[in-house]
Amino acid sequence: MSYYNHSGPKEELSESHPYSPIVSTHAIAMHDMNQQQQQHNHLRDTYGLPIHQSDQSDQSEKSNDIDNNNQQTNYHVSQNDNNDNKNADVEVVKPTRERSRHLPCFPCIRSTWGRVACCIGIFIILVIIIIVILIFTIFKTPTVQYIGAANTPTFSFDKGNATLAMSMLANIQVNNTNPIGLFFRTVDITAYYPGYTPSIGGGSMSDVTIPRKSKNIVEFPLDVSYDGDQDPGYTVVLSLLKQCGLTGSTDGLITINYDAKATMKVIGIPITYTYTNQSYEINCPINISEIASGIPSIISGIGSIISGII
Repeated sequence: MSYYNHSGPKEELSESHPYSPIVSTHAIAMHDMNQQQQQHNHLRDTYGLPIHQSDQSDQSEKSNDIDNNNQQTNYHVSQNDNNDNKNADVEVVKPTRERSRHLPCFPCIRSTWGRVACCIGIFIILVIIIIVILIFTIFKTPTVQYIGAANTPTFSFDKGNATLAMSMLANIQVNNTNPIGLFFRTVDITAYYPGYTPSIGGGSMSDVTIPRKSKNIVEFPLDVSYDGDQDPGYTVVLSLLKQCGLTGSTDGLITINYDAKATMKVIGIPITYTYTNQSYEINCPINISEIASGIPSIISGIGSIISGII
């Protein structure tokens, strides 16, 4: 940096020079005034020229202006120093992702959308749990009742194998009092004869729909068979003969017990219900005498009783 000297050529400035940038403005102005004063003194001593009053007033005004400028400069310098000090005290903090106070779900997840998705997932799970609780507390099990045969039962007797079989369509009434419809995926029935432990048959159906708050009759196929080889005491045969009036009884009805197991879906949730100790009655076959006529050759122990009846 260079500064033009009134009394001579340009001079290169350094830190020790009075015009160096590191020297205050007031020092520079005072140095200029001293230079001008020396010039006036030199002119006065050499040429005898007086110093005009106006020059002195100009110099005083310049001095005042220099003082004012110096004060303003010092003020700005102090302001800059204060600003520098303030900036030096300020610590730069990088912005952080604050956890939302309104979304407390999974605070370990930093992403807002991730927290929203987690909250929605929790809400859906709670809704499903509430629905399941309502189903098991408010939901009523539909009732199942046998109301009669849809057709005349067909009986058959195989003398060679000592088996008695019966086929029929049973009218099963299903009463659904719930506000939602039911869809039965499978319905299984296992038949038993009273006083006889082994199963004597049953039936199965699939894809049965029952509307809400309704009573529906379903025709259920049943196949019953009796194997004499599994009944050493011929309990079933004697009971059939008695109930059909061949041994003194005149009611003409055959009682069959059954258990039913229904697997249904409620709002997509599979539920299984079991109905036990159910029973239904069917009329004795018209050809009971024809069926009984073949029994003496099979049941030698009670042959005399059968022969006396028929």
